[in-house]
Amino acid sequence: MAARAQFAPPVIIERFKSHEIPAIPARDRAGHPVRLADLRGRVVIVNLWASWCPPCRMEMPSLERLAAQYPNDLTVLAISNDADGWPAIDRFWGQKFPHLRVALAAEPDLIGQLGALGLPYSLIVDRDGHEIGRIPQGIEWDKGEIKALIARSVASR
Repeated sequence: MAARAQFAPPVIIERFKSHEIPAIPARDRAGHPVRLADLRGRVVIVNLWASWCPPCRMEMPSLERLAAQYPNDLTVLAISNDADGWPAIDRFWGQKFPHLRVALAAEPDLIGQLGALGLPYSLIVDRDGHEIGRIPQGIEWDKGEIKALIARSVASR
């Protein structure tokens, strides 16, 4: 039996709470822009990750489990920062995460543009496109405080 990933308790940065999220340059597999504005009405977790990042890889299954719990109200937008693009994503992703929406960063410094110091880095966005909080680390998304925060966000209309 595989050992379950161990993460520190989540740090939730609320410095930008209620601010509108800026456009995030990302593209889907067909090369079309992925826009947060198109996801209004849903709670969104924008997860910046890369296939070479161990904490990113470790938290992905918990993001999948969380997204599966709220298929009509939550979108997890997993934006890869892999320099090798879709081939690197596909080697890791496969068919393992059907409830997550994957995209590729359209600009090499997307992490820096969002103020992140590393990966993984996530933004939680409310139904109106405003920031709820940022998570600057890998976490277990379907447990404890963060799961409760997502449940409250999904429940608020």
